[in-house]
Amino acid sequence: AASSLYRIWLDYDGPPPRAPRTLIAKLASDNSATCEVMDLLGAYERELRFYADLASQAELRTARCYCALRSPGLGTFVLLLEDLVGETGIDSLDSLELALCELARMHARHWNSQALAACEWLERSPAQRETLSGLLGNATQRVTRRFGHVLPPTFARVLELASGQLECFATRERRRAYTLVHGDLHPGNVLRGPNGLTFIDWQTVDIGSPGRDLARLVAMSLPPMPRLGQERRLVAIYHGALRENGVRDYSLRSCFQDY
Repeated sequence: AASSLYRIWLDYDGPPPRAPRTLIAKLASDNSATCEVMDLLGAYERELRFYADLASQAELRTARCYCALRSPGLGTFVLLLEDLVGETGIDSLDSLELALCELARMHARHWNSQALAACEWLERSPAQRETLSGLLGNATQRVTRRFGHVLPPTFARVLELASGQLECFATRERRRAYTLVHGDLHPGNVLRGPNGLTFIDWQTVDIGSPGRDLARLVAMSLPPMPRLGQERRLVAIYHGALRENGVRDYSLRSCFQDY
């Protein structure tokens, strides 16, 4: 696991009318190799800085953060977060549609925002880009070795080309539209609870194409054949929510291309 999670039970000297009874403590991974990679990627710092600097502006529900501390250079950190009630995952088309509308609200809030440039921690350093490229190359080799006999030749070629073009993709995806993106928005990072949907695990928060979050959430929420029959409608729902939240210079065609 990229991080270690613990539930903390709290006792108070007096009656705590509004204080939490439990918290979730999120710490660095207890696997030294994982911890080193996450630190090289700046993943721990990204999540801490998101909660400190951007969570209040996200325009979607996130866990309340009570403490965010990090030891620079040591790869250690602590997050004390609200202990949320609910179930993870997208369990229906209705919940997926709701998640897309919530996502669109966040994307619209930061659409082509120059203010994101002031968040220097969102920009990946050359060392981080090199680490990401290496991880993608290694993952591509493992996938090809394991599944190469069933992969269509065109798909295998795309994997091969993509592993060496990460920097090119990062540059191109900002040419049409960019925003604040979660970066790893699969159903396991969406919590369904009594107060609606909550989005968790912000270690991959980034500046990028809105299509990155849109595609990952839709693709990971539906099997291929049902997705094929629903994806244009779902992209249109997301695009409509963007327009409702003030994005007017982004066509449905562009949205589907980015998806």
